[in-house]
Order: sequence, then C-alpha cells, then structure tokens
Amino acid sequence: MAIREWSGPNGQQGFSVYVNLRSRVMPNIRFQKRVVGLPSQSEAIRVERVIVKELSMKVAHSEGHGFTWRMIIDKWASFVEGPHYYERRYSPSTVEDYISMMKRWTCNWLDRPASEITRADGREVLNRIIIEGRSKAFQKRVKNTINMIYNWAIEERMIRGVHHSPVFGLKITLKQEKRPEILKIDEIRKLLHEAKAQKHDWYFVWALALLTGMRNGELYALRWEDVDFENETTVIG
Repeated sequence: MAIREWSGPNGQQGFSVYVNLRSRVMPNIRFQKRVVGLPSQSEAIRVERVIVKELSMKVAHSEGHGFTWRMIIDKWASFVEGPHYYERRYSPSTVEDYISMMKRWTCNWLDRPASEITRADGREVLNRIIIEGRSKAFQKRVKNTINMIYNWAIEERMIRGVHHSPVFGLKITLKQEKRPEILKIDEIRKLLHEAKAQKHDWYFVWALALLTGMRNGELYALRWEDVDFENETTVIG
C-alpha cells in the first residue's frame, strides 16, 4: 500500500493511492487497485481505507471459492499425515489409497473450485461406479471418503458458503440386472424333442437339468452313487 504525490499530464497536482493485497493462505489470489488525482492527503487516506476493505472482501470471497478439489485433497493428506493430527491415525498406504481413489473417481472435479461441485456431480460419480460394475460396498466407500474429505475442508473453512458434501444424502444403488429368461413348458418340450431326435451330446444333461431343476454346480457334483434307480430318486448334496 502506498500514498504518493501525483502529477497529471496537464500539470494537475494531487495524490495517488495504490493498494495490493495477496491471500496469505492462497498466494495465487491477488488483487490490486490504483486511484490518482485525489485533492488532498486526508482524502487519499480515506480512499485507501475504502480500497483495502473492498479488496479484502474480494480476497476472502476468492479464498472461499478458490480452493480446487485437487488442492483440498492434497491439504487433507498433508494434515492427517502431520504431527498435529491426533483424532485418527492413518497409515501412509491408507492415505495413498484414499488419494488414488479420489483422483480416479472424481477426476472431473480436480481442477474445479470445491465449493462449486454440486449434488448432480456427486450423483454422476456414483452412477459411473455402478456402470463400471463395482460393488455396493465400493460405492459406499467412495461416498464416505468424499464426505470425510469435503466435510473436513468445510470445518477448516477452506470451503465456504456450503454446508454439505456433493454426495450427502445420495442413496447407494445397484445396477438393475436383467433376469435370465426362463423357458416355457412348450419350449422345453420342443428343445428336448429336437435334441433327442438329433442325438445331441447334451440331450441327457439338458433333460436332467430341466426335469430336476438342478443348478450347474449340483449337476457337476452329481455322482452315480447319488442316484437311486430302484426308487427313481436322486440325492442332491
């Protein structure tokens, strides 16, 4: 900040004010402003105070909205691995797994301001996990990790103006699997009739499966001693 005497191009005399403010927590955030042609030093001091207040608000706003999700992840990792963290100790491998998980599944968030990531973004991540066939337990693990890191950043005031993580309240779901089609009785008769007529190698296997209802594993485990020819019964298991 500086107040100096000022001379204009046409011989005007007065004072100029220059204010340069940089964020202490995010050095890349910087605002500056200059005003010239002020009639007196007292007026220059008054204007300087107004500018300082204006730029301070801009810095604070940018700090609240400026941390990217990548920066949040890195700061969380540094915090939990630091000497002043006592709540819960994480092994280096666990922290590395969490970071890898976030960079894998929230890759589209990494360079966006964390405060601007929405529930729609959170739902997109969970849907992608479903589409790629991962388990319900894995979906829950990713969701819990996002909640943990994001909520920590809110508590540390790195994310402002937001009260919940992007996945807060989203339900864990599983991809609906298409049920296998089951043959109707007339289709079963036709299959077995044609298989027997053509002396198909699998006729007896299909007949046994369809007429007993045994599953693949049970058919595979079936032995001659399991068959009671006299009473026409089969012992399964």
